[in-house]
Amino acid sequence: MTLLALDAGIMETGWAVFPPHRLNATGVIRMSRSRSLDTVGRVAHLVRCLDELAAHWQPEAVAYGQPSGMHWPVPALELLDGALAEW
Repeated sequence: MTLLALDAGIMETGWAVFPPHRLNATGVIRMSRSRSLDTVGRVAHLVRCLDELAAHWQPEAVAYGQPSGMHWPVPALELLDGALAEW
């Protein structure tokens, strides 16, 4: 089973593809630091990039880790989490 693993964030998201018994590829999706691109735009950009990754690698499963160490709601991270769960 091929796994796409994500370390998701609002500004950049790391990814790795794991076919059975090996690491195949890694990379980073970086978001524009432009002030004209708001959080919703950054998340939409991430989803488009993830669509391209999934089309290329055709993973059978996706796993992503949520940011840890925060004990209060952060709207941008909640938006990101919801978008990834929906994706």
